[in-house]
Amino acid sequence: MAFSKKVIDDIKKRYKDGQTKLSISRELGVSRGTVDKFINMKKDKSKQNKSKYEQNKTMGRPLLFGSVDDLQEKIEEYFESCWDYKRDMFGGRIEDKIPLGMKNGKQQWKKNGYIMKQSKPYTVSGLAVFLKTSRETLMNYEKRDDYFDTIKDAKARIYAYVEESLFYGKPTGAIFSLKNNYGWKDKQPTILEEFNAVTIINNADEANEDIKEHKILMEHNEANIN
Repeated sequence: MAFSKKVIDDIKKRYKDGQTKLSISRELGVSRGTVDKFINMKKDKSKQNKSKYEQNKTMGRPLLFGSVDDLQEKIEEYFESCWDYKRDMFGGRIEDKIPLGMKNGKQQWKKNGYIMKQSKPYTVSGLAVFLKTSRETLMNYEKRDDYFDTIKDAKARIYAYVEESLFYGKPTGAIFSLKNNYGWKDKQPTILEEFNAVTIINNADEANEDIKEHKILMEHNEANIN
């Protein structure tokens, strides 16, 4: 299929403005391969091989991502992949329209793309699968200074989503994720609770002392009677 110069320039401009390739593909209705072709993102093989050699020499094995920018783009594509078009009963995409006001007694609208809805939850494991790696490997990358901020920001975005999920529907899955990925616990003891616990123990000790004294007094009285 041949594409006009206008479409090609539009693809390049969108990418230059920070839009991801997946998002461009969806909005313009073209394949991801077509977007890659016109953005001309293919790297020189000799440079790529040299980069892998240097990585292999410094780390023992090549990195999964060519650069932090490559990883950032993949992460953005993961979040976008969790959304899909909202569709009508016939499967057609529902347009998002902006009201422009009345004209000749009729409401005028401007098309503003299509309405999207979240189709999959954000998860750390889901991100790892999308990146074609494991959760453990992703966490190892977070330990590298150059990748730390990128992965930390992605985890923070997932964390915010999971925490917000506690307020909607059944939060069981969200609670499980917060415990396993973010160190949440069922209950954190407060200073007041610890103070109360100490008070109870001390009161119990005092009660035991009273019982002992009462027992000694009773034994003394019985001895006098006899």
